Amino acid sequence: AEEEERLKAQQKACEILQEYSDLEYWLNYQDFIDDRTAEYELEELKVVAQEITAECSTDYECIYAVAKYVSEEIYYDYKYYYGASNVLSLSAYDVYTSKKTICDGYERLCRTFLRLLEIPCMKIAGDNHSYNAAYDSENAKWIFFDATWMSANVYTVNDEWIKEESYSFYFDMTPEFMASLRSHEIYDAGGLGDGQLYYTLNTNESE
Repeated sequence: AEEEERLKAQQKACEILQEYSDLEYWLNYQDFIDDRTAEYELEELKVVAQEITAECSTDYECIYAVAKYVSEEIYYDYKYYYGASNVLSLSAYDVYTSKKTICDGYERLCRTFLRLLEIPCMKIAGDNHSYNAAYDSENAKWIFFDATWMSANVYTVNDEWIKEESYSFYFDMTPEFMASLRSHEIYDAGGLGDGQLYYTLNTNESE
C-alpha cells in the first residue's frame, strides 16, 4: 500500500511538472550560486556545451549528450562527503574545472550547460538529493535524468581518481522508476506558472 501511494504521488508530481512548468522560467533561472559565475566563465562553458552537442540534431540528443558528458567527466567527492575536506565545488564553473562535486554540483553543471544551449532545465529536489529535468521541445515533454547516479566516478578520501563506465538507465527516468529509488521522490520543484505568477510544488510533509 505504501509503495502504491508513493507511486501515485510521483506520477501526479510528474504530471504537474509536465503540464505547468514554465519554459522561460527554467531557461533563465539562476540561484545565488549561479549568480556568482563570471561572464567569461559562462562563455567558456558555452563553448564546451557546444562541443559536447556538436553532432546532436535534436533536443533529446543534446540533453543526453550533456548528461553523459557530466557523468563521465565529473567525480563524486567522497573526500568532502566523509568530512575529510571542507572544500566543495558547487558552481558550474568550479565543478567543471575541479572535476569533483556532490549531487548539487552535477545538477548545476547540467542545468548550466543546457541553459547555455537554450534548452530549459529544472532543478528537482528529492530526499537529500537533487537532479534534473530538461525540456525536449520536439516531443513537448520534460526528460528526467540524474547525472550523479549515471556517474560511477569516485574521488576518494586518499585523493585517488577512480573512473568507471557510466550508467544510462538513470537517463529519461519514468515516474515508476523514480518512485522505486526513494531519494528521487519529487519533494520540491519551482517554476510552475504562466510567466507572471509562479508557484513551487512541495510534497515533503516534514516541511
